[in-house]
Amino acid sequence: MFATEDNKKLFALVQEQAKKLGIEMTAKVGGGSSDAGWTVRAGAPTLCGMGAIGEFNHTTREYIFVDSLVQRAKLLAFIH
Repeated sequence: MFATEDNKKLFALVQEQAKKLGIEMTAKVGGGSSDAGWTVRAGAPTLCGMGAIGEFNHTTREYIFVDSLVQRAKLLAFIH
């Protein structure tokens, strides 16, 4: 996934709404690949990593923080 101006605008909107909920959002650029790369290539503003918060993604030790599901649902509801 590569950064586009539309992605940056979308992130700014999400970050603004997150502040209203007391959530600190920071941009992070990492390696690898995800479905987000395909939607960006199709021209859709996209953010990756908006799902549940956890650790050890894509390993046998992967887990999520259950409370993060509520937090993310609230954040997504604020964005429209």
